[in-house]
Formats: sequence, structure tokens, C-alpha cells
Amino acid sequence: MKRIKILQVVPSLSRVNGVASYAMNYYRNISNIDMDFVVANLDTKSDYFEEINANGNKIYNLSKNLSKNFIDYIYKIKKFFKENANKYDIIHCHVANAGAIFLYYAKKYGIKVRIIHSHATATSDNKIKQIRNNLILPLTIHNATNYFACSDKAGKAMFKNKKYYVVNNAINCEKYEFNEVYRKEIRNEFNIENDEFLIGNIGRYVNQKNQEYLLKIANELNKKKIKYKIFIIGTGPLESRLHDQRRKNNLEQNVIFIDPRNDVYKFYSAFDLFILPSLYEGLPVVGIEAQCNGLPCLFSDTITKEVKINDNVKFISLKNLADWKECIINKYFKREETKYFDSSSFNIKVEAKKLERIYISIYDKRDTENE
Repeated sequence: MKRIKILQVVPSLSRVNGVASYAMNYYRNISNIDMDFVVANLDTKSDYFEEINANGNKIYNLSKNLSKNFIDYIYKIKKFFKENANKYDIIHCHVANAGAIFLYYAKKYGIKVRIIHSHATATSDNKIKQIRNNLILPLTIHNATNYFACSDKAGKAMFKNKKYYVVNNAINCEKYEFNEVYRKEIRNEFNIENDEFLIGNIGRYVNQKNQEYLLKIANELNKKKIKYKIFIIGTGPLESRLHDQRRKNNLEQNVIFIDPRNDVYKFYSAFDLFILPSLYEGLPVVGIEAQCNGLPCLFSDTITKEVKINDNVKFISLKNLADWKECIINKYFKREETKYFDSSSFNIKVEAKKLERIYISIYDKRDTENE
């Protein structure tokens, strides 16, 4: 049987990019299909680049600032597919907006199976960009042959009544299980005392992730004078704004910003609580990782309920800051051990086999269904 070759189009290969984490988790666990990558947006190199190159796969970095180089960017994409489309059987695109361009030229130059993947329940957190993106989205969908989503809610948001496959944001469960050694290692590194309550958040510093809300929570906790720290791990365009907000509110002692690092998985064991106050999500990988670790989790109620894997999760409205504060002060949940993931569809070993079967199935049907 022919060995299928897939081109994965991702917005970034940064460690704090959820789509990158998704793609890399499957990349590592699908052995019978070859994958190369295109980086579509502005990016900085991470150790993912080294890992992919070491395995003999390619990374094409087409990243550009679209607002400044739009015509040049389109030309670059066209040139890329003209020269490389014949190498690939499937294109799996994880960027909805630029996806209109990628999938158009993939179609023009002969890639018969063209997947668009929905990773969110909204096209932007900016009203103007949302209008623009909603106008572009039909072109993206038109140039695709197959539709994937990270959750049912994300699928309905992008594809409406079209048929789509739900491919869960699965993880390596063993890597994220609670580890007492990791807990001591991280807490010692940052001088966290044994009786200090450590709250964690991991994500890009962008409006969608809403880390400013964490600083509002910190303000409320300071009024109660409890012993706590908040770790916010990530990087992004709002970094300076978040630092300014922390300084203006005198939160330097309690809120710690941490750059992305290769051992982020260790931090889950160090945390006592995980918080995700996002404005919207498809199905956040970090929420699955936190639950796999046994962490109690507080999520905004704008996040799809499909992220809830166990009962150690509470959804709270962003309109009710007092509820967030009370849950933290009263330590509403306790860490719990969980083996649920051993046979769960959020286990990458299970989901990778499913995705491989889907790839093969839609490739085999390409001549009868996709043209």
C-alpha cells in the first residue's frame, strides 16, 4: 500500500500554541504516514523545529505579517505549491483565514484531499477582524474537501450543517500524570513555600486567552490576604500590557510571568489549581493536560463543556468575579488521582490510531468524493 504523505499547515510551532501542541502530539504517534509542516504566521523557532528536522521531515516557514506583505505572501504561497504540491497526497490546514489561500493553491496544483480543521468557536476576539474573517471563511470551506474539528461546538461554529470529523485534542497521558518529584523541583526553583497556594495558567498572551482577568482575580485575593502565587506561562503580543497591569496593581510579588520552556509539563504537578478564563475556545489542550494531572480546574463558561473529563472541573461566568474568588479561597476542589485517561479518547495513543484510519479512508475515496 502506498505510504501517504501529508502537509500540515499550522499557525505556529511555538510551545504555547495549542494548535502546534495538537499537531505535534499526533505527529509523534502516527507512524505509518509521513508529515511535513508549513508555518503560516509569524513565528519564532522552538525545539519542535529540531525534533521535526531530526526525524527527516521538512518545515517550510512561509510566515509573514499579512497586513504589511499581503501580495507578497500570496505570491509566496502560490510559488510554494507550484513547486511542492506534487509531493503531497493530503493537506491538513489548521488556519481558517489564510486557509482560503493555502487550500486554493493546493487545489490548483493538484492536491486532491484538502482538510480544514476548526480549533475554535469564534473566528476572532476582535469585532472588525471577526467580520473580515467571516467573509473569508466560505472561501476556505469551498476549497476544502473534508472538515475536521477539535470539538462538536467548534465543528458547528465553522461548518454548520456540513459533515465533519471530531478529532480530540489528545495528549500523552503518562507525561502529564502527577509527579511528586516534579512538584518539589518546580516549587523549589521558584521558592514556593509548602503552605503557599499555587495557581497556574498556560497560554499565548492574546485577548482570547484573557490573562488580564487573572490579574483581576489576584487583586481580589490580595484583599483577603491569603498566601498564594499565580504562574502565567506563555508569550505573545500582550506581554508588555500584562506586565504594565501587574505593576500598576502592585502584584509583582504574587503574579509571576514565565517564558515558554521545554519542561512546561512539570508545572502541572507544582500547581494546586489550574485556571482558564478564555473568552472562547474550541477544546483547549491545556485543560485536558491539567485534568490528566488530577488538578482541580476553573474554566470560564464560554469554553465548550466537552473539555470536562472528570468532576474536578467548575465553569464560572466571567461576569461573576466574586465567584472565582470564592472558589479559590474556599479551595472548592482538591487534587485527585485519575486513571480515566487510560482508555479515554483524549489519550493520544487511542486517537492517533483513529486519525490514521480517517486519513487513509478519505484518501482512498479521493477520486469519487472530492472532485
